[in-house]
Amino acid sequence: MKYKLLRFSLLSVLVMLFSGLVYAAATDNPYKHIFSTTEKTFTTDETQNLSGVDWTLTTTWFDNSKKDYNKDADWGMKLGSNSKPIQSHTLTSKEGDIPGTITSVKVSGKIRSGAAVNMSVTVGGVAFTPADAAMSKDGSELEFTGSGTGSVVIACNTTSAANKSGAIYIRDITIAYENGGQTDTRVATSITLVNPTTTAAVGDVVALPSAELKAADESNITDAVITWESSDETVAAFVDNAETGMKELKALKTGTATITASYAGNTTYKASSASFTLTVKEYTQYTTIASMLENITSTKTDIKYTFSGIVVTYVNGKYTYIYKSGDGTMLLYGDNLGLEAGCVYNGSIVGQLYTFNGLPEIAVSANDINVEKQEGMVEVGINIITPDELPYYINKQCAIQNAEFVSVRSTCLTFKVGETEFIAYNNLGLATDALEAGKKYAVEGFGAVYSNNDNTTYQIYPSKITEEQEAAGFRDIKIDLTQHSELLTESDVYITVAEDGTIGTTDNAENAAATIKGKVHGSYGSSNFTASVPVQGCVKITYATHDYGNDIIVTNSEGAEVAKLNTMGDKWMSDHDNVAVTYYRTNEPTTLNFSKANYNPYFAVEAIDPADLPAEVTSYNITFAAGEGVSGTVPAALEVEAGGKFTAPKNYTLYKEGYTLNGWESGDAIYLPGQEITPEADMTLTAHFVQNEVSLADRTETVAISYELGGYNDNPKYKFEG
Repeated sequence: MKYKLLRFSLLSVLVMLFSGLVYAAATDNPYKHIFSTTEKTFTTDETQNLSGVDWTLTTTWFDNSKKDYNKDADWGMKLGSNSKPIQSHTLTSKEGDIPGTITSVKVSGKIRSGAAVNMSVTVGGVAFTPADAAMSKDGSELEFTGSGTGSVVIACNTTSAANKSGAIYIRDITIAYENGGQTDTRVATSITLVNPTTTAAVGDVVALPSAELKAADESNITDAVITWESSDETVAAFVDNAETGMKELKALKTGTATITASYAGNTTYKASSASFTLTVKEYTQYTTIASMLENITSTKTDIKYTFSGIVVTYVNGKYTYIYKSGDGTMLLYGDNLGLEAGCVYNGSIVGQLYTFNGLPEIAVSANDINVEKQEGMVEVGINIITPDELPYYINKQCAIQNAEFVSVRSTCLTFKVGETEFIAYNNLGLATDALEAGKKYAVEGFGAVYSNNDNTTYQIYPSKITEEQEAAGFRDIKIDLTQHSELLTESDVYITVAEDGTIGTTDNAENAAATIKGKVHGSYGSSNFTASVPVQGCVKITYATHDYGNDIIVTNSEGAEVAKLNTMGDKWMSDHDNVAVTYYRTNEPTTLNFSKANYNPYFAVEAIDPADLPAEVTSYNITFAAGEGVSGTVPAALEVEAGGKFTAPKNYTLYKEGYTLNGWESGDAIYLPGQEITPEADMTLTAHFVQNEVSLADRTETVAISYELGGYNDNPKYKFEG
């Protein structure tokens, strides 16, 4: 059943109905089609309009899983190859497209060495002579003569299974006919179907491709009537859409149907048609990548994957990687799928889900992808991993850094990180001639796996390999800021260090040995001095001391405190040995950031071997608490170095009515005033009072009370005013 989906002008239709002319002819005489000079050829068993005549190709193959439809620049249509041999094929013209009585059919072609192929021709069921003509591997024109009308059938058959290697080439077809002097002068036309959907699931509504109708000069023919027809309406049929009132193509059951678009022609243009084969299958339906990965096996399974928000992370030839956050990644394997890296899509894909040597993928063609592109682009982050982590990054974008190149064998590139080797399988076609053994590279790509005979190798498919640049070696920084006022501009200054230690500056922050900031301040060198220094490992940090010193806090690139020091002390300006020193003790690269120094005449950061680090000195904080019901002021807090001692203080400042302080309590211990204590951690000492057994009110004789105010015998000293 045919359905008209495009309109032609009413005037043209009336001319066709009432002109009284009948056009059986559709070609010039003689008819000729040259495959070698046209881009139009067969890509499967289908019907194509070739120079005004609809031809249908039918093939049989020695192995149906190995088919090869191709085109040769010199010899035109090519069917089969050494690895994919063809058994037979026929080219059949549409009856009536070639008018009159056909008297000669000429076919130019050749075979590849090793094949043995005979050709025969019938016209309207009449066999032309010779009955069989052998094709030559050097190329020849075979002519078949006779007299017949109707459909032309050109048949080629491989004569022996033992000689089945090779291919069949058809360069051109020439057909002479007699039509009683009537010549059809109408313009030949052709229909091109743009990206037809070739597979569908049972129940799918199949989107029809755009049908482009053109004249022989490639100009577009508008307002034409295109009719559509299904060769098997039990498989796929045109049905009414209740909502739109339009016809739509619906897949009804498994099988194949040829969907044909036809143009009937008019007084100006000849008829033409084009078709595609629609295969309808039962598909397993999926909406997530995770569910596909749960059910995947090495057996190909027909699936339909419906999705929204899928990101295409990478496209290279047959390899297209897709990703959805929180769901997973998948490899789409197929040529020219039309998807763009960085774009986000909604839609569906039909294809075959399976693992190829352990690698999950969906085999798909461009015609089986039905998507809409969202606005905007998305960049997916690259995970930095180690070779041991490759099993967890199958089909995921990742990179392995500082990988030393070892060797190359065909497409297998061997790298190692430390003593761990891994394979970068170069099936994405990167240029590798410049790789040098012993040099280190960053290998970016997609995690992969190869399983064979119970042996599994985890690999990376590299999409980019870049040489690692050796980081500039750290050089000791020693700056006498009293001699370098040019560095103190109250803005960031990027300094450099020459091999001899000379301090310079640069405008490029990436090339700087340090970034400093401060203001010139006379003999004190600088004020409000700060610094930021990238280091490769352990360093010694030195500041000048002086009478206006303060605490300096050193943090790493994550903001964690890694060192501190106090610059209060004798003046460095009087003796350059008057310095405060601390150390960054973690032997890992970071950037050290130094808090503000009130004043600072000297600053140094010097590399030190971890083995040469002095023993780390730890100090403990000692604080005092009054306790419940006690008034007064507690003693000042202390800081005691590890291994050091302090003395539990006497009580001069705390008072509790009816009680006397007899010690300081910490945990289960009570320390007597004057007792030496060696702390092993931070401590808080709480005043411990005992109730008095007697009071002054109980005295029976005179009591003398004396006060020591001059600071003698470890007593505090008091000053008097007035």
